Amino acid sequence: METILLCPVWHRKAEQILVICPDVPYLSNAIKKMPGVKWSHTHKAWYMPLNKESYHSIQQALRQIALINNEALKKYLLKKKR
Repeated sequence: METILLCPVWHRKAEQILVICPDVPYLSNAIKKMPGVKWSHTHKAWYMPLNKESYHSIQQALRQIALINNEALKKYLLKKKR
């Protein structure tokens, strides 16, 4: 099972969740179907607005087909909360 990395990033003048994954067709196809997802040519990865709805959308779409590493996102949100 492939691993997907979720990272916070400032992109297009807003906080975003960067969805970094291996170039595997079944993952790319699943990500493309998520509402609000876009491709960043700058980061060479998919991204969505950093909010609860996007996070839940990612979890629902990918948890059955990939391992999701969200440690960087958790650290960022904890630091931001302080």
